[in-house]
Amino acid sequence: MNTDNKLIYEGKAKKIFANKNPKEVIVEFKDDATAFNAAKKSTFEGKGELNCFISETIFKYLINQNIPTHYINSNSKSSFIAQKVDIIPIEVVVRNTAYGSICKQTNIKPGTVFKNP
Repeated sequence: MNTDNKLIYEGKAKKIFANKNPKEVIVEFKDDATAFNAAKKSTFEGKGELNCFISETIFKYLINQNIPTHYINSNSKSSFIAQKVDIIPIEVVVRNTAYGSICKQTNIKPGTVFKNP
Protein backbone atom coordinates (compact mmCIF):
# COMPACT_ATOMS: atom_id res chain seq x y z
CA MET A 1 0.00 0.00 0.00
CA ASN A 2 1.33 3.40 -0.96
CA THR A 3 1.44 5.52 2.23
CA ASP A 4 1.36 8.70 0.11
CA ASN A 5 -2.39 8.24 -0.29
CA LYS A 6 -4.51 10.32 2.11
CA LEU A 7 -6.56 8.34 4.62
CA ILE A 8 -10.24 9.27 4.14
CA TYR A 9 -11.88 6.86 6.59
CA GLU A 10 -10.94 4.10 9.01
CA GLY A 11 -13.40 1.64 10.48
CA LYS A 12 -13.17 -1.68 12.33
CA ALA A 13 -12.49 -3.76 9.22
CA LYS A 14 -11.04 -1.47 6.57
CA LYS A 15 -9.39 1.80 5.65
CA ILE A 16 -10.37 3.98 2.70
CA PHE A 17 -7.62 5.98 0.99
CA ALA A 18 -7.75 8.63 -1.73
CA ASN A 19 -6.50 7.48 -5.12
CA LYS A 20 -4.77 9.40 -7.93
CA ASN A 21 -8.11 9.57 -9.74
CA PRO A 22 -10.37 11.70 -7.48
CA LYS A 23 -13.40 9.60 -8.51
CA GLU A 24 -11.77 6.46 -7.10
CA VAL A 25 -10.63 5.18 -3.70
CA ILE A 26 -8.42 2.39 -2.40
CA VAL A 27 -10.22 0.01 -0.04
CA GLU A 28 -7.71 -1.71 2.27
CA PHE A 29 -8.83 -4.54 4.55
CA LYS A 30 -7.32 -4.77 8.04
CA ASP A 31 -6.13 -7.78 10.02
CA ASP A 32 -7.91 -6.39 13.11
CA ALA A 33 -10.81 -8.18 14.78
CA THR A 34 -13.13 -6.93 17.52
CA ALA A 35 -15.90 -8.43 19.63
CA PHE A 36 -18.34 -7.22 22.26
CA ASN A 37 -18.51 -3.66 20.86
CA ALA A 38 -14.71 -3.52 20.62
CA ALA A 39 -14.22 -4.58 24.26
CA LYS A 40 -12.11 -7.46 22.90
CA LYS A 41 -9.52 -6.67 20.22
CA SER A 42 -7.01 -8.81 18.40
CA THR A 43 -5.11 -9.11 15.13
CA PHE A 44 -5.16 -12.15 12.84
CA GLU A 45 -2.45 -12.25 10.19
CA GLY A 46 -4.02 -12.77 6.77
CA LYS A 47 -7.55 -11.70 7.80
CA GLY A 48 -7.36 -8.59 5.60
CA GLU A 49 -6.22 -10.62 2.60
CA LEU A 50 -9.02 -13.16 3.14
CA ASN A 51 -11.69 -10.46 3.53
CA CYS A 52 -10.41 -8.72 0.40
CA PHE A 53 -10.48 -12.00 -1.56
CA ILE A 54 -14.05 -12.76 -0.43
CA SER A 55 -15.23 -9.22 -1.23
CA GLU A 56 -13.60 -9.24 -4.67
CA THR A 57 -15.10 -12.65 -5.43
CA ILE A 58 -18.59 -11.41 -4.54
CA PHE A 59 -18.18 -8.17 -6.52
CA LYS A 60 -16.89 -10.05 -9.59
CA TYR A 61 -19.83 -12.45 -9.37
CA LEU A 62 -22.31 -9.56 -9.18
CA ILE A 63 -20.66 -7.82 -12.14
CA ASN A 64 -20.83 -11.07 -14.16
CA GLN A 65 -24.57 -11.15 -13.39
CA ASN A 66 -24.86 -7.59 -14.80
CA ILE A 67 -25.36 -6.10 -11.34
CA PRO A 68 -23.37 -2.86 -11.07
CA THR A 69 -21.01 -2.38 -8.13
CA HIS A 70 -18.38 0.16 -7.10
CA TYR A 71 -15.57 -2.40 -7.58
CA ILE A 72 -13.01 -1.55 -10.29
CA ASN A 73 -10.03 -3.91 -9.91
CA SER A 74 -7.51 -5.51 -7.59
CA ASN A 75 -4.76 -3.35 -6.11
CA SER A 76 -2.93 -5.81 -3.83
CA LYS A 77 -3.69 -8.93 -1.80
CA SER A 78 -5.44 -6.83 0.87
CA SER A 79 -6.84 -3.91 -1.16
CA PHE A 80 -8.79 -3.00 -4.27
CA ILE A 81 -9.70 0.08 -6.29
CA ALA A 82 -13.34 1.21 -6.18
CA GLN A 83 -15.45 4.08 -7.40
CA LYS A 84 -15.85 6.80 -4.78
CA VAL A 85 -19.47 6.60 -3.60
CA ASP A 86 -21.72 7.96 -0.90
CA ILE A 87 -22.37 5.23 1.64
CA ILE A 88 -25.77 4.47 3.16
CA PRO A 89 -24.84 3.56 6.77
CA ILE A 90 -26.51 0.17 7.23
CA GLU A 91 -24.99 -2.69 9.17
CA VAL A 92 -26.33 -6.24 8.94
CA VAL A 93 -25.28 -8.86 11.48
CA VAL A 94 -26.25 -12.51 10.88
CA ARG A 95 -25.84 -15.02 13.69
CA ASN A 96 -27.00 -18.54 14.45
CA THR A 97 -27.09 -17.81 18.18
CA ALA A 98 -28.44 -14.73 19.98
CA TYR A 99 -25.86 -12.40 21.52
CA GLY A 100 -25.23 -8.67 21.75
CA SER A 101 -27.67 -6.00 20.67
CA ILE A 102 -30.47 -8.41 19.67
CA CYS A 103 -30.68 -9.48 23.32
CA LYS A 104 -30.45 -5.91 24.62
CA GLN A 105 -33.16 -4.65 22.26
CA THR A 106 -35.57 -7.59 22.66
CA ASN A 107 -36.55 -10.18 25.24
CA ILE A 108 -34.45 -12.89 23.53
CA LYS A 109 -32.09 -14.54 26.01
CA PRO A 110 -28.35 -14.74 25.19
CA GLY A 111 -27.41 -18.16 23.82
CA THR A 112 -30.81 -18.77 22.19
CA VAL A 113 -30.22 -20.79 19.02
CA PHE A 114 -32.17 -19.48 16.04
CA LYS A 115 -33.96 -21.95 13.75
CA ASN A 116 -32.90 -19.72 10.84
CA PRO A 117 -30.08 -17.17 11.13
